[in-house]
Amino acid sequence: CQLTVNLKLDNLVAIVDGDSCIDKNALEEMRNEIARKNVSAVCGVVKVKNRNKFICMWIHIEQLYNSLMRLLLSKINANVTTPGPLSMYVRKDILEVGSFSTEGFSEDVDITIRLIRNGHRVSFAEKAVAETNMPYDIKGFFRQRTRFARGLVNILKRHMKLNKATIDN
Repeated sequence: CQLTVNLKLDNLVAIVDGDSCIDKNALEEMRNEIARKNVSAVCGVVKVKNRNKFICMWIHIEQLYNSLMRLLLSKINANVTTPGPLSMYVRKDILEVGSFSTEGFSEDVDITIRLIRNGHRVSFAEKAVAETNMPYDIKGFFRQRTRFARGLVNILKRHMKLNKATIDN
């Protein structure tokens, strides 16, 4: 991947996984979305780059579905995931909520929950696209899903209150 960036991003933090490639206009699209009033974080569409294996084609469909859900949930400020392949944050807002946590495996979910709880919006830039590599064998797939499950348990333990049915207070 090659990307030339000529944007003023000094007050923004962009996250792109090392095994992901982003479209050349992805950061600009995200910056434009984050410029809206009270938007503190934005994510984009995640596609699977290595779709040549059967399991990866299914993961690709799952990723497109997840992107659609993030788009819909962002409309009601209920999107609680800014995935690693492509996300952007307002620097002062993530510092305000204590920055990224090193506890657990789902720091993307943790930071978005804390931003929403502090009154910030998490949005979606549908023209910002990242393509990422996914596990192409069963062993790698189960390792990834085990990490996801451990992250979910960690998030539930940290953000769910006893006798509460939802994440919000």
